[in-house]
Amino acid sequence: MALPKFARRRGLLAGASCVALVATAPVLSETRPTFNFYGATGLIDMPSGEAQPDGIFNTSVTSFGGITRTTLTFQITPRLSASFRYQGIGDWNAAIPEENRTGVNRFDTYYDRSFDLRFRAFDEGRYMPSVTIGLQDFVGTGIQSAEYVAATRHLTPSLKVTAGVGWGRLGSYGSFGGFGTRPSYNPEESEGGEVNADQWFRGDMAGFAGVEWQPTDKLSLKMEYSSDDYEEEAEDRQVFERSSPFNFGAEYEVSHGVQVGAYYMYGSELGLGLHFVLNPRERTTTGLVDRAPTPIRPRPSLASDPDAWSPEWVTQADATSLLRKNMQKQLDKDGVLIEAFGSDGRTAQIRIRNVRYDAEAQAVGRTARAMAYSLPASVETFEIVPVVNGVPLSTVTVRRSDLERLEFSADAAGRIRQRVTVGEAGPPIAGLSFDPKRYPSFNWSLAPFIRTSLFDPEEPVRADFGLRLRGQYEVAPGFLLSGSVSQKLAGNIDGQDRSESGLPRVRTDNYLYSQEGKTMIDSLTGAWYARPAENLYSRVTIGYLERMYGGASGELLWKPVNSRLALGAEVNYVKKREFDQGFGFLSGDEAYDIVTGHASVYYDLGNQFIGQVDVGRYLAGDYGATLSLDREFENGWKVGAFATLTDASAEEFGEGSFDKGIRVNIPLTVLLGQPTRETTGATIRPVSRDGGSRVNVEGRLYETVRHYHAQELDDQWGRFWK
Repeated sequence: MALPKFARRRGLLAGASCVALVATAPVLSETRPTFNFYGATGLIDMPSGEAQPDGIFNTSVTSFGGITRTTLTFQITPRLSASFRYQGIGDWNAAIPEENRTGVNRFDTYYDRSFDLRFRAFDEGRYMPSVTIGLQDFVGTGIQSAEYVAATRHLTPSLKVTAGVGWGRLGSYGSFGGFGTRPSYNPEESEGGEVNADQWFRGDMAGFAGVEWQPTDKLSLKMEYSSDDYEEEAEDRQVFERSSPFNFGAEYEVSHGVQVGAYYMYGSELGLGLHFVLNPRERTTTGLVDRAPTPIRPRPSLASDPDAWSPEWVTQADATSLLRKNMQKQLDKDGVLIEAFGSDGRTAQIRIRNVRYDAEAQAVGRTARAMAYSLPASVETFEIVPVVNGVPLSTVTVRRSDLERLEFSADAAGRIRQRVTVGEAGPPIAGLSFDPKRYPSFNWSLAPFIRTSLFDPEEPVRADFGLRLRGQYEVAPGFLLSGSVSQKLAGNIDGQDRSESGLPRVRTDNYLYSQEGKTMIDSLTGAWYARPAENLYSRVTIGYLERMYGGASGELLWKPVNSRLALGAEVNYVKKREFDQGFGFLSGDEAYDIVTGHASVYYDLGNQFIGQVDVGRYLAGDYGATLSLDREFENGWKVGAFATLTDASAEEFGEGSFDKGIRVNIPLTVLLGQPTRETTGATIRPVSRDGGSRVNVEGRLYETVRHYHAQELDDQWGRFWK
């Protein structure tokens, strides 16, 4: 849309004058960064140059003029943040003649998905404003696509100004030139989901600016000049009337982590915003309710009681059994089960299973306390061997004298860690005795379940609800029988329509499993876990692996205890199950079976980041690789993203072009305020298709093994004395 000269001049002057202002103001203490209508750090509809504190996770729901945006934003590092957004534009085809309502014009409400990246290039200093470079909708349909450079500067402790330059839709009002020609984007001619790098920082650009005043810790008042013309929404489709570039707003923090806002937008519309801000480092409850740990019982000195230090007690026939029972009495309250115990009088080895604490270091610390409380004075060295699925994962060696000396010292956790060794789970100590009551064992649970299907253009949120019964029978160390049965009570996933696909339908017919499945066998498997050699772990799983596939899965993992690197390999043979999820498999033309497999590289990058690359064959027969990056906080919060590229073309894959998504895993400890190893989480894909899909197998080795190795124990070592 052509702009009059005064509009172009006004945009240029607004950008230039505010840039000069933010560059010359004195540096002052910062007010808290707030969020804009895109769920990113910013003013009202425009971005700012600030960044949120490291690790902040935000969920925003905003609406004005028939446009509703739901955004998840994560501050990945102190400088880098990412957002995933789902936007709905109402009355999308109201201005389109009835005969032309095809393709994207057929929707009354048009839903769109997009991803953003922001990088804070400069911090606010004595002369320099905080400067952020952003890519908006860089992977998506391109409807919201924009790039920007924004600068923010404090004039007083409670007053800050922002100015910036934008391209794309942020360069559409009051533009004053640019670099090159920006390629146009037609969603009718693309499957979407591709990186639109050829558009970045090209075409017309325009200035935007704004001011924010925080008179109290809870209240923010904002005003901005917007460089977004909303040509598609306001002019072409007449969704709302844009009569002014100025926006005004007020935001209030109603409680910790909950912010609401009201706005007057573009001279014609009222807007509302709601932001839920979480810090994964903080507990959402008032604290952790747990019993006090067992005290360290000091031993008498050797001179005062030499008999107490004699190791002759090991010759007693029932000594090992009695000591194991005494320690188990202490550990019952901590949810730590003793699988085996043995001692030669000087060194004691104990094999434990932690069923309560999400911090593995805390389970190790509680075990060390129970040993110091219960064992004879002659035992100086404790070897604590954590066991998962019957497989010993490491040996944590603690000297008893260090426990006695450091329990109440300053920086007790750091000082004891310097004296503790974490090594391979070597051979059992002579005389190691297994608890005869530990195997076989059975446990079960009954709980509600929810299964979701997101981003259907006709119905953005679909869900099934019901009850799920789980059971696990441990036959012997390493041998597990497990299963899950669900009863659907209500839901609407079965109302999905069949989508187009150029690949075998390995996932796009999942709605058929919801249509025909009422009482369902989710999984029913037998698994064998073992350690065939030093640093090597194995898994074999056979049965109904997941709701859509049954078969066999085998896996090997090489993971030294003190290494950040792990290597894995997995091979699966699977067949497609019947849609009612009973005991049968599909036959005839619907039958499908395939061999899949992947070689994997895992690496602990430090600073709570874990990277993973999987290369191999996927369920649809396509070959490619998946790159994953996760950040796991000390309290168990985990936020990550992944992307898969295979030899399936964008046309074969369909909408979205390639598989990608984000995942969030939340330990229930932070919600309930009491120790538990249970977690809840979700994987969010912009669209679920057939390309890049893998079979879901419970108990894969890397997540089973790594938590009791050196790096993971170190990350949570502050809980050792708790």
